[in-house]
Amino acid sequence: MTSSSDLLKEAEQRFRDRKKVSGPAGGMPVITKSLGQAPSLPSPSGAGSSASGMMFARADLYNLLTSETPDPELSAASLTAPLRVIAPERLFDIPDNALRSVLDEMGSKFDKGLAGLERIMLQHREILDIEFLAEGLLKAQSVGQISTANGKGVGTGFFIAENLIITNNHVLPTEDSARSRSFVLNFERYKVRPPLPLIDLDLDPGTFFATDTELDFTIIAVKSADTQKAAFLPLRSGHEEIFEGQAVSMIQFPGEGPKSIVVHNSALQFLRDNDPYPDFCNYTTDTERGSSGSPVFNTNWDVIALHRRSIPRRNEAGEILDRYGKPIPGLVTPADVDADPRVHWISNEGIRTSSIVRRLSELELKPKFRKIRTALLNAS
Repeated sequence: MTSSSDLLKEAEQRFRDRKKVSGPAGGMPVITKSLGQAPSLPSPSGAGSSASGMMFARADLYNLLTSETPDPELSAASLTAPLRVIAPERLFDIPDNALRSVLDEMGSKFDKGLAGLERIMLQHREILDIEFLAEGLLKAQSVGQISTANGKGVGTGFFIAENLIITNNHVLPTEDSARSRSFVLNFERYKVRPPLPLIDLDLDPGTFFATDTELDFTIIAVKSADTQKAAFLPLRSGHEEIFEGQAVSMIQFPGEGPKSIVVHNSALQFLRDNDPYPDFCNYTTDTERGSSGSPVFNTNWDVIALHRRSIPRRNEAGEILDRYGKPIPGLVTPADVDADPRVHWISNEGIRTSSIVRRLSELELKPKFRKIRTALLNAS
């Protein structure tokens, strides 16, 4: 089995090769900063009823999430790291004096009635229909948290068909590892919406399990429940129309916390014709440990990628660098990289959905899984 360290090195090499193809002028400049650890969660209120272990109070899950009980399998999360803020350079990064001189020079014109003229100030139009928000809430119903037996969140997943979810291989590498995991829905903060009861679905690798280490995905069945009414986010077999600078969103469970979304300063990076690694794409979306397996959406809420990991900046010698371009000594394992706040994170990486569909069609599966795979591929 490929180790976490090997996966880390492989992905970083892909990223460096892609940057070489893009060239320094073609890539989108990025700035990064550390916001530290996410604030601790307040104790949730409200409770849900219990039905065959499927539903329980949010307070119960919160207590489980904050449990100090060790889990020896949590090392699978080592491919993700604490909060990585990766944002493209924007209008507000223009030096103040340069921007002020332009505004001063044009001030008299704006004072004479031209101030009402509006323009798109950034590279791509960012004005969206208000229905974008409503559709996002509907899509979010399909996204859940991969949880351990003691309630610790170790990743994100989402429904791609009835009773089938997808996440990363490094989150659920084997059928045996999946038997001690569950898929939790409705773990969210509720401020203006009526709270929904938590739904905890057991994973069912005996019904369907397909995984691939190279493209880092796992598709697995969950045990059905009458309470499960989530929408599906189907994987499309057609090659997605994506372009550098395209805005993307991600729904995720960062830092073992409740369901969250990234919509600001989030765009695709380093895309070129004849990409040497066409199965993967890079983007500036902020992530945390627990975000692995999240869906990456375009502005039409189509899933274009499955998030897998973040990429640190390296020099030609392969040393990991800080934000000042200096090598950081002593980083031996992925866990070392994750824990060091000095690391300069420059991009996130996902697997394109069309590549996942293609690879799924090629996998050697147990005979009992092939009928479900055929139905899934026919629907893609």
